[in-house]
Amino acid sequence: VLAVSAKQELETIILPVIEPLTGLLVSHMGLVSVMRKQVDIDDSQHLAYLRFLLRVFDSFDVLSPGMKDALMDRTSSVIEDSHSCVLLDALFSAVTKCYVELSLPIHVKALLVKTKPLQDISLYDLLCSHVCSFVAQLPAKYFPSLEQCLLRQVLSDYPHCATLAAD
Repeated sequence: VLAVSAKQELETIILPVIEPLTGLLVSHMGLVSVMRKQVDIDDSQHLAYLRFLLRVFDSFDVLSPGMKDALMDRTSSVIEDSHSCVLLDALFSAVTKCYVELSLPIHVKALLVKTKPLQDISLYDLLCSHVCSFVAQLPAKYFPSLEQCLLRQVLSDYPHCATLAAD
């Protein structure tokens, strides 16, 4: 177990380095093809993948229009009525694999208000706040994909997915 001071030191050193790398990865079109596939992630890495997806959500507004369209799958025809949302589908898939982490009272440090220090919040609250923020800033042209994805999840067999989609 890491000492609190060692953990804080790691966070102050690693996080500033990870942010630019995450930004580069998120803006790369190869990310979409990886997210479309059901990638086989080691069981111990599902929470890390979920946290990465939240970073993608946070950087959505600075992505190129083509990347946004790819993540929201605007290539599907309206006539086909088969809208999909690569980004949200990947998130909900990751949520199904983080059942234990969401069921236990796991708390993470997060910045909720820019003028206040990091606060401990539950993993579910972190997810919900990121998804709600994402939906609030999403342009209207993506609403058909968003609505279909959320409706699918509200009707899903996974209680965490259904609750998150409803919230």
